[in-house]
Amino acid sequence: MKKTIWITRGAPQERRSGELILFGSCTEDWGTKSITETYAKSLEPDITIRLTKGFKKMRLKEILSLWIFLFRHRGEHCRIVCLHRAPTLIAGLFPFPRKARWITVIESNASCPYVLSKAKRLFNDWIYRIVFRRLDAVYSPFGPFCDYYNAQGAKIQPCRYPLPYPAQAVAERTESDTIRVLFIGAAYKRKGGDLLLDYWAANAPAGATLTFVCPSPPRSEAQNVRYETSITTGTEAHRDLLRSHDIMILPTFRDPFGFALLEAMNFGLCAITTQVAGAADLVLESGGIVSADPAKAIQELARICKNPDEVAARKQACREFLLAYDAQIQQAHATMLEMPM
Repeated sequence: MKKTIWITRGAPQERRSGELILFGSCTEDWGTKSITETYAKSLEPDITIRLTKGFKKMRLKEILSLWIFLFRHRGEHCRIVCLHRAPTLIAGLFPFPRKARWITVIESNASCPYVLSKAKRLFNDWIYRIVFRRLDAVYSPFGPFCDYYNAQGAKIQPCRYPLPYPAQAVAERTESDTIRVLFIGAAYKRKGGDLLLDYWAANAPAGATLTFVCPSPPRSEAQNVRYETSITTGTEAHRDLLRSHDIMILPTFRDPFGFALLEAMNFGLCAITTQVAGAADLVLESGGIVSADPAKAIQELARICKNPDEVAARKQACREFLLAYDAQIQQAHATMLEMPM
């Protein structure tokens, strides 16, 4: 029987029989944790390793312990899947020969060093090219990341994230006569949440409500705003949020992916975001709206809140998109892991 190893973020586990090991990250960050848990549910790995620190914060002793674990599982019939940047770097810099199939899914536009100074960019490019050459396959759902490294001769293959919930979850939706807007983001300034509240305080759309999900939200005079400070991803409370809203807005200045957008689309919401979000292409495909910057995204929200028929049409487009997307994911994972259908 083949084995697959999945590397994410946590202490190494004892070896068990099976075919998949997942190696990735699972921090308090909503998006990173959601991505890891979604892959775990989709691929059902036999062993999951969760790192609790980024690569720069790990001590040499911690890296060596992971390399020892990988050394023990580098057998010919083993498959190792790495998620996020730290596991990718650890696996790619693994100093021993490997016989197993090692692949990585690296989601972050933050991994694209084109925003760095020239010296830092050259160093990061050099490291990542070494890492990518030592892995059997590199996947990313972020188009600019693929384009950037493919232009340098590194083969990065496009991929899609699995849905956090079954596609049929869209049928759980609860409808309302009002337009219900949802924002989710702990780093609310980076994600444009403070701008959204400023707009809502001055020009809240008539007949619309806003739910602002953030562990420590800013103070605001905005009316018709409900604050949620203790929602945990994957819980029934989280599910209730997704099934009871119409629009998800993420007017972000920078976002590696914006996994909350995919979670919202999973329940048929109309998504609104900016072109710097890693999930921007996916938002467009699902019938959502992508704007040039946070201010324009909020303007689009204001416009669409006055057009309930357009909101309904975009939600219907999202429902239709989900079925095709789910089928694509099943085939993509089979190809990625070389698993027979």
